[in-house]
Amino acid sequence: MSIKLEESGSNGVFPWVDSLVSGDIPAIPATPEADRSLPTSAASDGGNMVVSSVTGDRAGLYGGSGEIAVCDTERLIAFLHSDPAKARAWSSVLDAGDVDAYVRSLTAVVLRVDTLVTNHGFENGAATEYPAVLQAGTAVLVDKSGSPRVRCASGSPLTPPTTPTNTNSTSVQFDGPRWPRFAPQTVFAVAPAPQQVTVFTVVDLRTGKLIEKLAGFVAKAAPTTTTEAPPPPLEAAPIPAPAPEPEKVVPTTPAPAPTTQAPPPTTQPLPRPPIVIETQPPVAECDPLYDEYECQGPPVDEPAPTTPPPPSNGFGNPILL
Repeated sequence: MSIKLEESGSNGVFPWVDSLVSGDIPAIPATPEADRSLPTSAASDGGNMVVSSVTGDRAGLYGGSGEIAVCDTERLIAFLHSDPAKARAWSSVLDAGDVDAYVRSLTAVVLRVDTLVTNHGFENGAATEYPAVLQAGTAVLVDKSGSPRVRCASGSPLTPPTTPTNTNSTSVQFDGPRWPRFAPQTVFAVAPAPQQVTVFTVVDLRTGKLIEKLAGFVAKAAPTTTTEAPPPPLEAAPIPAPAPEPEKVVPTTPAPAPTTQAPPPTTQPLPRPPIVIETQPPVAECDPLYDEYECQGPPVDEPAPTTPPPPSNGFGNPILL
C-alpha cells in the first residue's frame, strides 16, 4: 500500500485550484497549554506505521484564530461555479447538493498533527482517490463533525481514510519526501464527533492559548506585514500654510438666473433681439343698415367746383345777360 506524503505548503499531487490559503500561516507558539492539548498516539515499535484515532471535537486538535483567515472559502465557491465539470465531481465526493451552502458551513482550521485522509484528484473528467498523510500545519476546512473535508492548498475534497486505525501495518510505503518531524508511529485519523459541533476549541495561532471558534465562522483577512505608523501628536503636527485663493475671473456672459427659478432647457437657443412686426389697426365691423358712417368711413373734404366769373363791363359791374 502506497501513501502519499503532502507537505503543508505544497499544492499536492492533483490540485483542483490554486491555493486558497490566505497569506502565511504562523507557527503556533509552544506553550504549556498548547502542548497539553496535543493528542497522544498509540506508538509502537512493532510495526511500520501506527494510525491513532481522535474525534473531531477534541479540544486543541486544531489551530485557529478569530483574527486570521486561513482559507478563502468564497474563492473556492467562485472556482466551482466557473468549472461545472469539476464542480460535479467535487460535490459528488462530498455528497454536497448545494455547494455554496455546504462550503459556507465548513470551518477553516489548521492541523496540529500529521493526519491520514483519503485525498482526491481530478483526471479524465472524474474524481480519483488516494490515501495521503497531511503534514501538521496544513490548512483544512472541517465539517460540523470535525472531519477534514477540503485541503485549502489545493481545493481537493477529503474523506475519512480507509486504512484501519490502531493497527500496525508493515506493508505501507510512503511516496514523497518526509518532513523533519514525520514519524510513521505518530499519524492520526480524525473520527466524526458523536454530536454536531457548534463551537470548536482550538489553539490560537498567535498566543498558543485555547480559544473558542464558532463552526462556519469566517475570520478576517490576514494582516499584511506592513503596519501603518500612528499619527503624530496634535501639538507636534505642523500647521499647513493656507492655500492661495484662486484668481477670480469676471464672467463675460450674463449672470445666471436666480436659483429659485427653473433653469432653461438645455436645448433652448441663446436669446436673440426681439423682432418687431408693424401691424395695421383692425378694421371695425359695421352694419350698413345701422351705421352708414362707420361703413363708408369719414367724409372727405372735396374742393368746390370752380366756375368762371361773370363777364364784366370794364368797371367792375357784371354784365347782366
